[in-house]
Formats: sequence, C-alpha cells, structure tokens
Amino acid sequence: MSDLTFFDSNAFLGRHTNPYTESPFRAEHAVSLLGAQVNLSGLLVFHAEAVLYDALHGNQTLIDETNERPGLHRVWVALPEVSADEDEAGKFLSAMEEHRVAAVRIFPRTHNFTLTNQSLDPLFSLLNGRAFPVFANQEEISWDEVIYLLRSFPRLPFVLTNVGYRLGRYVDPLMRCYPTFHLELSRYQVHRGLEDLCRKFGSERLLFGSGLPVFSPEPVMAMVMSAQIGLHDKQNIAEANLRRLLRRD
Repeated sequence: MSDLTFFDSNAFLGRHTNPYTESPFRAEHAVSLLGAQVNLSGLLVFHAEAVLYDALHGNQTLIDETNERPGLHRVWVALPEVSADEDEAGKFLSAMEEHRVAAVRIFPRTHNFTLTNQSLDPLFSLLNGRAFPVFANQEEISWDEVIYLLRSFPRLPFVLTNVGYRLGRYVDPLMRCYPTFHLELSRYQVHRGLEDLCRKFGSERLLFGSGLPVFSPEPVMAMVMSAQIGLHDKQNIAEANLRRLLRRD
C-alpha cells in the first residue's frame, strides 16, 4: 500500500485559535510535507486570516503565500458581502478563476450569518452552474442550512468537514438523499465506519482530510490504508475523489 498517495481536503495556513501555540505552518512548511515524507500529493488550503481577521485580506494573503507552489490548491472564504447581488457575486467568481481558486469555504457561525435567508444565493447560483465545490465545518453550519443548500443548488458539490463519529444518524440520510453531499473523514473515526459507509453509499463521495496544522494526517491515512475495502475505494478516498471535484467533472 506504499504507493497510495493522499490529497488533503482539509488544511489551512496561518495561526490557529489556540493562543498558546505559535503558528509555524506557512506555505513553505506545507510544501515540505508533499512527497515521500507522508505520502501527501497535495493540500487544499485556506488561510486562517480569512476566518479570524478579514476574509478579503486573508484570501489575498493566501494568493501571496501560495504563489508558484503548485502542490497547494487555494480555497477562498466567502462572506455575504461578496454575494450582495449578481454583479458582486460575478466579480468574486471572476477573481476566483483569475487566481486559480479551487473551492470556497464558508463559516456562518464565526462570521454571523445564515444560509436560509438567501444571503449567499447569488454566489451559490453561479457556483452551482460551474460545479465549484463548497466546504463547511460541521460546527459552523446547521443541519437545516445543509439541507437548504443541497435542495436549492442540486449541482453544487458540498463537503461537510470535521464530522465526528457520533453524527452518523445525521449523515446517513444526507448521503442517501443528496448525490452532491460529500463527507470529509478527518474526525469520522468509527470502528469499521469507513467500511460501513462504502457498503451503503460507495466510496465516491468520501474525502481524505487531516485538519492540518491542528491535527496530523497520519492517523486518517492509517484508517484508510487499513480499512477492509478494495484498493479502488482506497484510491478514491485518498485523492481521486477530490481531484475529480476540483476538475468539476
């Protein structure tokens, strides 16, 4: 299984919220992980400044830090202000395409907004037409908001990250009913849970992620490599599914 490589769908650059921990995880440190050291072929990254300080500033910082580092794939953080109307949403999408941004992340709880009042509908409508993936942490979004997004934008790939092992009864109906719902696995550490998900729903909507730099990628890698599933399913989860999403197949 040593030839199995992983594309991390859940990582960020910059200082995280622990006030007692310095932030050594800059772009050059992320790049140093790529390759044989931990079998990482790429990282999908947003910048912590876009969450904890200012989204526009953090998105620009991400561009600056990841310039000429092809193994780092950019994720921008979106706020309702960039989706005030179709024109503003169009400008944001055009900037994403200009700067080769691969996906969008939203933080409704941290940034004090909700999806169900249509605050991001103009942007989501454009992303829906282009099948741009949208990511959100489970603790940042309500289940009602998840269902609103999935029902309203049926071509929009949505990835729920940081999903704990006790949430299976919430996740399973979403996997069953919505083909654009994807699950990131960094916190979904259930005994034979990966096997159960693959048996019920297939492997095509399961994504490897680590939570770098707060968490290490090796435990989730070990979970995937040791799972009692076929090699094709392991390859899907490790990197093929994410690469397909970013190609917008």
